[in-house]
Amino acid sequence: MEALCEKACGIDEAAAYAVPFPDGNSRVTLNVKLGSFYEIDDDLDGKPHPFVLIGGQVHGTQEAPFTQASCTTPPFKSSATLCTYEFVAPTTLLRNAQTFLARDLAWDNFSGTGKIAFAPSFGNLAVSSTTPTADPEGDPAVKSPMKKDTFYTVSGYDLTKIKQGCKAIMAPEDPSYLRAKVLIGKRDLASDGFRVETDNLATIFVTPTDATPTNIRLQLWTPSKYNGQEKDSTARPIVEWDLAIPKVEESKSTASPAFLRVGDSQTSHSVALIGQNA
Repeated sequence: MEALCEKACGIDEAAAYAVPFPDGNSRVTLNVKLGSFYEIDDDLDGKPHPFVLIGGQVHGTQEAPFTQASCTTPPFKSSATLCTYEFVAPTTLLRNAQTFLARDLAWDNFSGTGKIAFAPSFGNLAVSSTTPTADPEGDPAVKSPMKKDTFYTVSGYDLTKIKQGCKAIMAPEDPSYLRAKVLIGKRDLASDGFRVETDNLATIFVTPTDATPTNIRLQLWTPSKYNGQEKDSTARPIVEWDLAIPKVEESKSTASPAFLRVGDSQTSHSVALIGQNA
């Protein structure tokens, strides 16, 4: 009974969600659901001011402040009060820690812990293979030596949280999944050129165009903004990764052998002397 009262006057639930960015930091959102007895009015309990411990770093201090903090109570308190805290933290720190502790020191039992959930993130882009494309103006069996289809692999984390095609349509508002755009210029390859293979690997198939691409932009969208972007011109992805396309090394023909061994020169010299003596 005492434990239930403590929870009703403190943190009922706490969840942290981190969105990694290319700069090595993550934007973290901590959602705290307060107990049913807790009142955020200044004349009563007041808004909580928790500290968030992750690894050896504390957030919510002057040195590492929240970028945003707010609490909302529904009318007539039809449901629990929800407080949201946002801050920036190194992605490596978050991945090493995996968990967090939120606690308001003004209260004895105002604390909550949980596991940090991560949005997908991308790493290195590499060329897996290239094949010459068919000549569009000639025999389809004839391959063009100048233009090549390129098969890329991209490493990352939590990539299976990206849903495309029918999997995305079946659960368009599922908050645990994200939609992706894979852009080369204005071309979006997400529907037919991008595929998640494992939690740490995805593949991208690129067909050539007249322009030579230098980068691939990978955008992650919430389902609601992805589906409504045609009606809302202000809709933006939650993060964008700009990956440089590596150059494909062309094989060069070289003379064989490329060197002359000592034994080869001695043999040649001996043959020449035998020819002269004969």
